[in-house]
Amino acid sequence: ERTFTAEEFVDEVNAEGAAIALGGVIAKSQDGLEIRAVKFTESVPSATGAGDEARGSGAMLVLDDAGEAGDELERCEASTAFTCFRAANVLLRFEKIFPEEQARITQAFQAIASE
Repeated sequence: ERTFTAEEFVDEVNAEGAAIALGGVIAKSQDGLEIRAVKFTESVPSATGAGDEARGSGAMLVLDDAGEAGDELERCEASTAFTCFRAANVLLRFEKIFPEEQARITQAFQAIASE
C-alpha cells in the first residue's frame, strides 16, 4: 500500500475533488507524531439560504504505515465525537463536518484507494 507525506496526500485527494487545505501543526504526540490542522476550502450553502455556512475543519495524522493508520482509525471510530477517514498511512478526523463535505472526502478516498 502507498505511503504519503501530508502534502502529497492533500495534493492527491484534492485532485479527486476533496477541497481541503493543510494547516500547521496543532499538537505532537509523545512519540513525535505531528497532528496537523486541515480545513475545507469550499463553503457549504446554508440550509436557510442566507449565505454560506462556516467550513468544517479537522486534523490529519500521517503515520509510518497503513497498519498504524488502521489502528488509529479504530481508536478514532471508538469516539462518538469524531468522523474519521483513513487512506493508506493517513487518518483524517473531524468533529464537525457537513454532509456535502463528508461526501467529497468519501469520494476522494475511494478514488485514491482504487488507483
